[in-house]
Amino acid sequence: MLLCLQKKGGKASGKAKEAAKDMSKEQIKDFLKKEEVEVSFNDVVQSLLEDIETSDVLLEKKKAKKKDACYRKVKARYKVWPSAYACVPENISKALTKEGWKSVNELNINDDILTYNIKNDELEFKPIINIHRYKNAKTQVIRSGNTGFNFECTINHKWVVKLSEAKSDVKRKYDRIDDKALITTEDIINYKSNKSLVVSATYNNKSAIKKDLIYKYGDNWIKYILEISPEQRQSWLFSAIVYDGNQRIIERLTENTENINQLDWKYTSTLNKQSFGFKQKDIMHRDAFLLSAFLNGGTVSWKKQKTEIYSCSYVSNKKYKNCSNFKIKEENITDVWCPETENGTWVMMQESERGGIITITGNSGALVKCRKKGAKNWGKSK
Repeated sequence: MLLCLQKKGGKASGKAKEAAKDMSKEQIKDFLKKEEVEVSFNDVVQSLLEDIETSDVLLEKKKAKKKDACYRKVKARYKVWPSAYACVPENISKALTKEGWKSVNELNINDDILTYNIKNDELEFKPIINIHRYKNAKTQVIRSGNTGFNFECTINHKWVVKLSEAKSDVKRKYDRIDDKALITTEDIINYKSNKSLVVSATYNNKSAIKKDLIYKYGDNWIKYILEISPEQRQSWLFSAIVYDGNQRIIERLTENTENINQLDWKYTSTLNKQSFGFKQKDIMHRDAFLLSAFLNGGTVSWKKQKTEIYSCSYVSNKKYKNCSNFKIKEENITDVWCPETENGTWVMMQESERGGIITITGNSGALVKCRKKGAKNWGKSK
C-alpha cells in the first residue's frame, strides 16, 4: 500500500492515495488543492516511490526465500520450467484411492492413494504429500509397438525401471534400489536397451477371506476388489474370465503318454504367461475386472470400440514392459499434474481415444527430490 499522506485534521483518504497513481503533474496539484492536502507535489511523488521500493523489497525477499540452493541447482539443469517436475495430463490421468479412481480435482493432500514400494516389490496405500499442477506443459505420447500400451507425459516424467547388469548400463549410473531405479522418459527413449518398465505388482492387503461379505450389482465394485482377500480377488478374476472372457493363447492338453489320469495344462510361455481377451459395455464391471487383473501382477490395457464396447486385454504374470520398442508418436501442449508420495511412485489409470492402461509410474520432481536429499547430494550417483 502507499505511504499515508497527511491531510488537515488527520490522514489522507484512500481516495487521495489511489488518485495520485494515474494523474499527471498538473492533475495532482489541482487534486491536492481541492482536497486541501498539506503536502507538496514532490512529497506525493516521493511517497509513491517509497511505497514502490518497499513493495519491490518485499517481493524480492519472498522470491529469495523460494530460491534456495535446490531451486538454483535444479533451475540450472532444466531449460524448460516445469521440467523440474514430472507430470501427466490432467484430463486423462487418475489415481486410485480406496474409494475408486479419482482425478486431480477430486484429490486432496493426505488422501491415501495406491503406490509401489520399490524395495519390497509390492503395492501399498500411502498418503499424498503434495499435488503439483502446471498449465500448458509440453507432453509426449509414447507407444509400445502394437501392444496397445500407450501413455502421455512430460519428457522428464519418471518411471520405475528394472535394470540389467549389462555393460552398456554400467556406463550410466542410476540411483538404484536393488535392480530398479526411477528413470525419466527421456532417458528411457534415448537408452532403451536392457531396460524394462515395472508396470504392475501384487497387492496384498493382508485381509482374511470375508465369507459374509455381500456383493451385488450397484455397489462400489472397486472398493470391493480392494477390500477382499487376495484369494477372493483371484477367484473373482477367474470367474469373470470364464463368464465373459476368452483365452487368446492356449495349447491343448498334453497327450496322456504316461497313463496318468489327471491331465496337465501346458502354457505357451516358459514364464506361465497367458493372454486373455475381455469385452464389456458396463464401465463399472470393466474397471473391476481390469483392477483385479492388475492387482494380481498382470498387464492390462483396453480400447473403446465403435460399438460402445470396451475390448480389454490381460496378460497374467507379466509385471514388466520391455522398453526396446518405445517410440514417441506425437507431442501435445496440455495442463499437467502429479501427486507426491513417500514411495516416489503411484498407480495411474490413463485413458484417452488412443486407449487405456493401468500402470505403476513415478511422481514428484527434481526440486522435491533435491530438497529431500539436500542440495549437496542431489544429482550424485551412488
